[in-house]
Amino acid sequence: MDKDPTSLPRQLGTSIKNRFSYCLSPTTASYVRFGNEAVIQGRNGQRRPIVETSNKRSAMNYALPLMDLSINGKRLGARFPEGIYIDSGSSLSLLETSVFIAVKNFLVSYFARFKDVKRYTGVDVPDTYICFSYAMTRPSLPMMVFHFKGADLAAAAPTNLFIFLEKKVFCFMALESKTISILGVFQQRNISLVAE
Repeated sequence: MDKDPTSLPRQLGTSIKNRFSYCLSPTTASYVRFGNEAVIQGRNGQRRPIVETSNKRSAMNYALPLMDLSINGKRLGARFPEGIYIDSGSSLSLLETSVFIAVKNFLVSYFARFKDVKRYTGVDVPDTYICFSYAMTRPSLPMMVFHFKGADLAAAAPTNLFIFLEKKVFCFMALESKTISILGVFQQRNISLVAE
């Protein structure tokens, strides 16, 4: 969903108090809620304002003020001048080049600790993906936290970070982007997001 005048939330407008929420699930039914039904209750709810940026995408897409990423508790020092766009239509997340390289370097270093885990590229997996193979036991997987201004979003592994393929291969579910960062469906699963 976006801010285009033809999008369903924009057409419903004030009748839903310009508010909607959704939760994507890999195992059960996903849902969209509107108006008062979209309000998240409980102590686990965190509110962040939508960002307006100088990027022309900001006029049509929702963005949040992302300040940094951490993996297994280590801050990467990543910078997101345009914030990160929220896209329920992108299966994979996109990370701006400098952020993608920092994540890749961390993951390569992290998995180097496991003697039977190796970086993987092959005809079945393009080298644009960050993939690894393991010989015996599946390695312990790291957690990533998205540090927004005033709120944190933990993406647990493997559900929100990695996909496992055949032949004991797993890949990080984000790709490099030369221009913008997008939070895709994989990292949004089992999290309720509200726009208003």
